[in-house]
Amino acid sequence: VNTPTEFGHLFDFMTRYLDEVMATSRVGRITSCFTLVGSVLERVHGSLASASADPDKLRAQIERVFLFSLAWSLGGTLEPEDRAKLDTYLRKRAPDGAMPSLPGLDD
Repeated sequence: VNTPTEFGHLFDFMTRYLDEVMATSRVGRITSCFTLVGSVLERVHGSLASASADPDKLRAQIERVFLFSLAWSLGGTLEPEDRAKLDTYLRKRAPDGAMPSLPGLDD
């Protein structure tokens, strides 16, 4: 549930289990995420255009871009041990193969 008083499971997880190095608002986090999504989509526009013939492939690529942006925009304010917790949390909820393997976290 996402309401003005219930922020949704991701923000609830972050509030309860993670410590930010620098405090940011929910609006700031979401803005950062979508700014990064927009920047990445501009850079990969050509590869997305070639994937548009296959809706499943296009959806998978856009999911990867979003998850990348989400992980970096939220994880960028966390200490390394909390970044690992966020990574684990996102991987449990992401579609198979949507998040890349990361050296140091996947070993």
